Amino acid sequence: MATPQLLTLLLFIASTTASLLRHSTAENTPEKPHAFIVPVAREKRPYNGVFYSAEIVMGTKPTVSVNVVVDLGGRFTWFVCSNAHYNSYRTVSYISPKCKLFEDPGMTSNCYPNGTCSEPLCGVDVNHPYSARNYHVSVVSQDVMSFISTPDGLRLGPRLDSPQLVFACADDEAIEEPFPASSLGAIGLSRNVFSLPNQLTSSFKLPRKFALCLPSKPKTSARGDLFIGGGPYFYPPYQGDASRLFVTAPFVHQSPHLYIALG
Repeated sequence: MATPQLLTLLLFIASTTASLLRHSTAENTPEKPHAFIVPVAREKRPYNGVFYSAEIVMGTKPTVSVNVVVDLGGRFTWFVCSNAHYNSYRTVSYISPKCKLFEDPGMTSNCYPNGTCSEPLCGVDVNHPYSARNYHVSVVSQDVMSFISTPDGLRLGPRLDSPQLVFACADDEAIEEPFPASSLGAIGLSRNVFSLPNQLTSSFKLPRKFALCLPSKPKTSARGDLFIGGGPYFYPPYQGDASRLFVTAPFVHQSPHLYIALG
């Protein structure tokens, strides 16, 4: 029969172990993100123009970084997937509910990265952000993406994996001139249900807001940010919430283009 001293010792050990387990679990569980941050760079474009680019981290084991231009009017994110080898990559069937949410989807049998698929896939036209050309029947796909999080707008949090997000896989010809050589596609920021801000805020139940801080200098000396999910925005050396300095711009949709109304 256990002595009172032994029972006290056992209860102490059990209590301490439970406390440590709770502490460990709390440390390993990431905080709910307040917003996501995507670094943005300024780069030169032919004919003395400029454009802004960002990097998206795709897939799981391994992950791949994809450089894309920022397209305010883009309906969805798209990029060239001819060399894609993401273990978590999935195509979207032509008969799936997601395909029906696209405007005038088509049917295709192209499949990245393995060539031809056995079932009809959802296809959409990709709009070139620097020309009037459309590239027909790019494959609607989905994959995990990871983004830098912030728990409060002040501190950087961990990089978090998203659920499967929808984008389009285009052919190499979609990144013709004057498309920047370093980029493989475009990140869509419009009001469309498949734009990156709408998908991320919906997945993590965040406010449907995004903010752009565009750098005035090349990426070798300065960086900007795309904030997805709302403020506050702390941007040293400014003391306080930088959203007080922002100009708000609601989207005004006038087909076939997307305009920004300032005022």
